[in-house]
Amino acid sequence: MSLQHHHPQRKEYKNLTSNLYFFSHQHTTLLFTTQHTKQNTINMTDRLSNTYNQTVGGAKEKIGKAVGNEHMAGHGAAQKAEAHTAQQRTNAETHAKGLGNQVEGAAQKAVGGATNDHSLEARGHGNSALGDVQRSV
Repeated sequence: MSLQHHHPQRKEYKNLTSNLYFFSHQHTTLLFTTQHTKQNTINMTDRLSNTYNQTVGGAKEKIGKAVGNEHMAGHGAAQKAEAHTAQQRTNAETHAKGLGNQVEGAAQKAVGGATNDHSLEARGHGNSALGDVQRSV
């Protein structure tokens, strides 16, 4: 099964920040954007980098203490602490974006339902779900 088979009325629009994809099927149009995907990829890269640096920093700290090398232990502790702080910042940013997406989704669902705009209502469900995921991370 191909996506084109189920959604033959696919239109693509490009702008400077993202690609927008509109899929129309019966009376519903769904909007997908790669902008969220790019932001999530950057966020995941930061998370992996922070986790790596926390682990390496902790290992340097333990090895430095074990061999009596205070310089190595100090650098390891600093690397670990810096990565922990960066991870906390990334978590806060993701949480804030999730809250924004939940609010936007709730508004879209309400307006879409009130105006019988199924497309807007569907985007609202999508944004709410994205916000739920972002806030649970």
